[in-house]
Amino acid sequence: MLNFFLQYLRAKVSNSDSTKWFQPTKLGADFNWRGGSTPETTGIYMYSEPFFIDLDGQLTAIMLMDTQGLFDDQTELALSSTLFAISALLSSVMIINTMHMISEEFLQYFQLYTYFAYLAMGSEETEMK
Repeated sequence: MLNFFLQYLRAKVSNSDSTKWFQPTKLGADFNWRGGSTPETTGIYMYSEPFFIDLDGQLTAIMLMDTQGLFDDQTELALSSTLFAISALLSSVMIINTMHMISEEFLQYFQLYTYFAYLAMGSEETEMK
């Protein structure tokens, strides 16, 4: 999915015809992935350059980031929690890829780190919801 996003952003930044951004032959060159239970990404990987896009008249920087699988049976809870916290604090949008239903424990972590992100940003809205 990140490779799709990357293709789209490259086309958008280069002012290409936005309806013809998809090129199947160029997928997979930047964000590596594989199926199965063997990890491909370790830690956090951020794409090397930001993409500057005009969104409603405001120049916005978009960064793409990938993390290793979180809260699995192979990674210590402390490491998973740290990676999740860092990626949640760095992100304005998160896409969570899961094979099964999201557990209540995961949602509790998400709620907690979202609360910390509000505090870190100095947000007025600091009530946990």
